[in-house]
Amino acid sequence: MPDVSLSPGLPVSLSSSVAVIDAIKLLESGWKPLCDAIWVVTCVQEQQIERLMTTREMNEAEARTRVAAQPPQVDKIAQADVVIDNSGSLEETKRQVEAAWRKIGYKTSFADEGS
Repeated sequence: MPDVSLSPGLPVSLSSSVAVIDAIKLLESGWKPLCDAIWVVTCVQEQQIERLMTTREMNEAEARTRVAAQPPQVDKIAQADVVIDNSGSLEETKRQVEAAWRKIGYKTSFADEGS
């Protein structure tokens, strides 16, 4: 089957049984009808701010502005088929993902991936 693109630089193969789209604006862009399931990854607001400060080297004011500009997490969660809470450890998050993945009939293993 041919590849298609939802937008430039975002190829999707129609021959795949599963396609994972990591799209921060998926819900806001109206792409939800193109998806069989919506997974939302969430954590508490203070943790979002802390992570932005650490990973993006933002100061606290910049991080708070970025988080405030996003749609509320509760709105995203309301549209989700699966919610992954990643406010805990990476191992806890992996367990949630694997459990949700198994529910839809796929085997997973993160054992060989680096942490």
